Amino acid sequence: MRILLTSSRAPVTLHLIRVLAQAGHTVYATDTFTSTLGSHSRYLKRHYTTPPPRYAPAAFAAALLRIIRSHQIEMLIPTSEEIFYIARYHELLGAATYVYSEPLHILNGWHHKAFFQRRAATLGLPTPRSVLLHSRADLEASLPDFPHYLLKPVYSRFGTRIITNAVPQRTSEALAACQPSVQDPWILQEYVSGESLCSYSTLYDGRITAHCAYAIPHRYGNSSSGTAFVSVDGEETFAIVQKLGAAIQFTGQLSFDYIRTAEGKLLLLECNPRATSGLHLIAPHYLVGGLLNPHQAAWIEPAGQQAQLAPLVILGGLGYLRRNLLRPRGWHAAWHTLAEARRVPDIIYSRTDRRPALMQLLVWRRFARRAQQFNLSILQATTDEIEWNGL
Repeated sequence: MRILLTSSRAPVTLHLIRVLAQAGHTVYATDTFTSTLGSHSRYLKRHYTTPPPRYAPAAFAAALLRIIRSHQIEMLIPTSEEIFYIARYHELLGAATYVYSEPLHILNGWHHKAFFQRRAATLGLPTPRSVLLHSRADLEASLPDFPHYLLKPVYSRFGTRIITNAVPQRTSEALAACQPSVQDPWILQEYVSGESLCSYSTLYDGRITAHCAYAIPHRYGNSSSGTAFVSVDGEETFAIVQKLGAAIQFTGQLSFDYIRTAEGKLLLLECNPRATSGLHLIAPHYLVGGLLNPHQAAWIEPAGQQAQLAPLVILGGLGYLRRNLLRPRGWHAAWHTLAEARRVPDIIYSRTDRRPALMQLLVWRRFARRAQQFNLSILQATTDEIEWNGL
């Protein structure tokens, strides 16, 4: 099969390039710039540079259509937030190839944090108490009912814009940054403490074909972006995702964030209807089958699989060590992190495909330059050209 992947910058896309090509498929990929992690893979047939979907959505769709027609692409698999722009032009692109995604009017209802909360609640799935905010007046009227709260835009990523009074910070100053509007709505949510959990699934017509529940033992700085991942028992999350997917016969990739309370209750937090790091943990045969074979029997990845972005885990461990030089427990935790980094498989490095690992420093330098140029964080720079913040 001739397959086109988008956003080759993402580690998940590099992973898909490798496993799909190793399964015998011909893989093409695109991004908004030439040198990416995926563009350097020996398993890639050809790489294309497209206009940025966030700033030139019609030109982006037109570029994809030309690639699809030129190479007789049989399947288009979006991987990151460019999926919403592909979904916006689903009819146009779907006339030329099979698009592994729902159209935008369906997809947006999963990504919008407040709309997703409502969807889950109608299906009887537990979620934290939430209120949709369209103005500062909405915030001021609702805030007294939330002694412990989280505030975040309905379209946001990496947890970088979260405002909360449940962890030590200058809350009064942070609250000033929350300025909801009709164009930029926010969600006010009850803060629930507990253990974080995630899941990634592939579905066809509402039926799961591959599923993985996973924990994130290490994250990038104070963000929610993970740098290490380990699969956990997936039976409970499988049942939740199956119920959600079956409700509208969903086809595509679904990823969820959860919190498990001290009482053991699992609450749904939000949805990313796209690829996330859980796919690194799924056995390649079942991941490929989950994406390409609608008839694959549902696969639930067993607990215990591990993967990591080793350089970031090591940097995090060294940083923790530096901040805790005089604390014996700090030394122990940092040493454990560094020792673990030696034995857990790296997501980028592959003995049969070494160039992406060798080139990743140059790729990150590109993001660093963009961050400096546009006054963004590094994480913001990684998605600036592809992120979706509503119409």
